[in-house]
Amino acid sequence: MPSSSKPVTSSLDSEQTLRAAKALLAHVKSSTSAPSLLTEDGNPDVPVYLNLSTKKFIVDKKKLKPSRIALAHSLYPEGVTSVCLLVKDPQRTYKDLVEEAGLGDLVQRVIGVGKLKAKWKTYEKRRQLRDTHDLFLADDRVVPLLPALLGKVFLEKKRNPVPISLSGAETAEQLKKEIRRATNATYVHLAPGTVTSIKVGTTGMPAEHVAANIEKVVEALVEKYVSGGWKGIRRFDIKTAESASLPVWMTEALYDEEDVAEPAALAKEEKVEEKAKGKKRAAEDEEEEKPAVAAKKTKASPAKAAVAGKKRPSEAAAEKVKKAEGEKKELPKKIKAAKKVKA
Repeated sequence: MPSSSKPVTSSLDSEQTLRAAKALLAHVKSSTSAPSLLTEDGNPDVPVYLNLSTKKFIVDKKKLKPSRIALAHSLYPEGVTSVCLLVKDPQRTYKDLVEEAGLGDLVQRVIGVGKLKAKWKTYEKRRQLRDTHDLFLADDRVVPLLPALLGKVFLEKKRNPVPISLSGAETAEQLKKEIRRATNATYVHLAPGTVTSIKVGTTGMPAEHVAANIEKVVEALVEKYVSGGWKGIRRFDIKTAESASLPVWMTEALYDEEDVAEPAALAKEEKVEEKAKGKKRAAEDEEEEKPAVAAKKTKASPAKAAVAGKKRPSEAAAEKVKKAEGEKKELPKKIKAAKKVKA
C-alpha cells in the first residue's frame, strides 16, 4: 500500500502531457491507412478523449445538462466542421442572423422546431440528420422539446444538442459570440461513477494543440468538479475510442489518511460486527424453537378437550337427584292412569 504521507502532485508535467499526445497521434497514424474526409494528410480525424479516474464518485446524481469547459484550441475549425443549429420558430430570423454574422461556413443548417417535427419524423431521417453534422447546437428554450423530436437516435450515439442561450441574441454579433463560445469549448457529462471521459482534441490536430487542451480541461476539472481537488484524483489518461490508454498523470497516494482505518477502529468494528452476528444467531435459534413449541401445544389440545367434555362429580349427582324427583312426581299420574285402564 502506498504511503499516504507522500505529497500529491499539484500540477501536470507539461512535457509528459506533450509526449503522451505525440505518442497517441503517432500510434493512430501508423495503425490505419483509411483516408479521412476531414484532414488533408489522410490521417483519420477521430476524437481524442481525456479519461479522469477519481477515488470517489464524481457526483451522486446524473446531471442532464452538460457542463462547458473552454479550450485553448477549438475542436470545430471552420471549413472542415458542420454545425446544425436548432432554434424556435420562425427559423428564417436565425438563418438571416447566421449569414449576417459570416458563420455560413460553420453553421451549415438552421432548423426550426416546426420544420424538425414535420420533416424528420422517421428513425432513418433522424439518423441521416445525426450523421450529416459534427455538432448540434440548440436554443435552450427549445431543449425540453428535443427528446421527443429527435428520439433515441441521437441519445444512443451521445450526440445530444448542446444548449446555448439565444434569448438575448438579437443581433448578428451577439449570435456569433454565443456560437463561438460553444464551438471553442468541450463538454463534460457528469454521472455517478469514478471514470469520466471528456473530448479534448482530434487526431487531425497538432500534438501541441491537444496537449494545451488537456491542460485547460484538467485545470477546470480539478478546480470545479472533483471533490478534494488533486487529492481526489487517481489518474489522467488519454485515448481514442479504439486505442489503449496512455498515462498523463498518476497519483502516488492511492489512499488518503481518512481511507486507512486505525487498528483501534478496526477492533471496534470487529466487536460491533461480532455482537450483531450473536444477535442474529439468537434470533435464528428462537425462530427454530417456535415450531416445536407449537407442535407440543397441538398434541396437548385433544386431551384438554376430552377433560373439558367430562362433567364434574357434583354436577352428575345433582342431575341424578333432579331426575329422581321428576320421576317421583310423575308416579301418581302413572298409577291413576293404570286404574282407569283396569276399570
